[in-house]
Amino acid sequence: MPMNPDVGVLSALIGACKIHGNIELGEQVGKRVIELKLENSGRYVLLANLYTKGGRWEDVANVRRMMNERGVKKVPGFSVNELEGVVNEFIAGGRAHPEIEKIYAKADELLEGMRCVGYVPNSDIEGAIRNLEEEEERENPSYYHSEGLKTRSNHLRWF
Repeated sequence: MPMNPDVGVLSALIGACKIHGNIELGEQVGKRVIELKLENSGRYVLLANLYTKGGRWEDVANVRRMMNERGVKKVPGFSVNELEGVVNEFIAGGRAHPEIEKIYAKADELLEGMRCVGYVPNSDIEGAIRNLEEEEERENPSYYHSEGLKTRSNHLRWF
């Protein structure tokens, strides 16, 4: 490469290493990226997801510990929609929406229907979320992602 790669290029390389199972190279690049942007939680998550892919749970825990020691906080994802003239904000695992019980009930109903037709969660994603978002207590946290909650809220209006 004729120039030094920036954080974006290096982060893409980590993602490629995860996809292709090159955990060792991804680890080297991941540690370098974290040192370039110490305060960016996304860089730590990339490295933890790489370790998850390799089944290296102790390393996942070490990344989480490193984040805590350095005071790096993962900002929760959120989604926004406008429905019937009202703007709604959904935060992953959030409970602030006035219809949250109905939304979670719809999510549970849809998840159960998916299981009945053979849905099996991606264990790599599930493992990473379980280890990086300890505050989430639901059985399938990726299904309660902010974008998913927004979609379930829309389902309440349509069905």
